[in-house]
Amino acid sequence: MKISVGTNFQDDYIDGIKKFQVKEVYGKLTADFIGGGRPSFMLPVIRKKKLELFIKELHRNGIQFNYLLNSTCLSNLEVTKKGYNKIRRDLDWLSKIGTDSITVAIAHLGKIIKKHYPRF
Repeated sequence: MKISVGTNFQDDYIDGIKKFQVKEVYGKLTADFIGGGRPSFMLPVIRKKKLELFIKELHRNGIQFNYLLNSTCLSNLEVTKKGYNKIRRDLDWLSKIGTDSITVAIAHLGKIIKKHYPRF
């Protein structure tokens, strides 16, 4: 069985899930350009450096990380040059820090990822 669980990014989180043979953890920054399925004010304050260190620690424990980009609407910013470039910068960074997979809700984002980031 493959278990995927959401994270709250607590310092003792990884130690707490290791015994359950978790394959993947999912989560996101508090705020980013694309957004996610939950309002930012409901999420813990997570900055880029903390996420990067969290992913490294997950990997040391044999656990993958799935980043959520599952906003349902970007007001068509994803089809503008400025919006596309911002999306690509965010995806470049997620690739650089070792994100293993990405969950999206907008088909156009899936196409961008499939074309430029096949490892996701």
